[in-house]
Amino acid sequence: MRTILRRLAADTRYTLLCLPLSVVGFVLVVAGLALGAGLLPVVLGLPVAAVTLRAARGIASVDRAWLTNVLVSPPAPPGYRSAPAGAGAWRRLTDPLRCAQSWFDALGAVLRLPVAVAGFAVAVTWWSLTLGGLLYPVYGPVTARIPGNTTLAELMGLGAGYGPALGICLGIGAAAALTLPAAVRCAALLVAGVGQGPVAVGALPASYGTGGVDGRRGPGAGSDGAGAPPRRMSTTALG
Repeated sequence: MRTILRRLAADTRYTLLCLPLSVVGFVLVVAGLALGAGLLPVVLGLPVAAVTLRAARGIASVDRAWLTNVLVSPPAPPGYRSAPAGAGAWRRLTDPLRCAQSWFDALGAVLRLPVAVAGFAVAVTWWSLTLGGLLYPVYGPVTARIPGNTTLAELMGLGAGYGPALGICLGIGAAAALTLPAAVRCAALLVAGVGQGPVAVGALPASYGTGGVDGRRGPGAGSDGAGAPPRRMSTTALG
């Protein structure tokens, strides 16, 4: 039971927090890349787009950190291309434009939003049904005194009064509580799967690119990063 409750808490937290993160990521990426494209004729578009990709990289890193509480295997940090040693300021500023992984992170920020909205709606709906049904004995006597109040039991033709309303609400609350862990788990895995999908597709070996790679290599990488296996993201669910 404690394992189920811990899993439910982690899945609920991830599903709820992913919505504001996805909104911020979507707005930053879409607005930043659109602004960068509009400013390309005056050259300013390149640094604007590069800064936007760096922001997308940061948002993807936050999402991967949160996924450690949702997936069995924590997502492996992908390899990001970095400017070679001795590169000038302009090259270092615009280097994210040459990094395929940064573009995949931006794509993930765009694709995650609609799924995050759906996952948020599922989690909030199931929690509302559970709490609203099981807590009816607390607020039911109060709402029953409201003039003209019509209960769900009356609408379903099960009779008026506190008794039928109590029975139907407790039944709905109990059914929602029994399915709550599975429903929230499915919502969390859906958001996690779509959110990290573009990252998984874009997972690059640590030796990617002619420049350096930000120092995040797997245990199989050598001192120079050569021969390291491609990064893969795990979507295996906890039992």
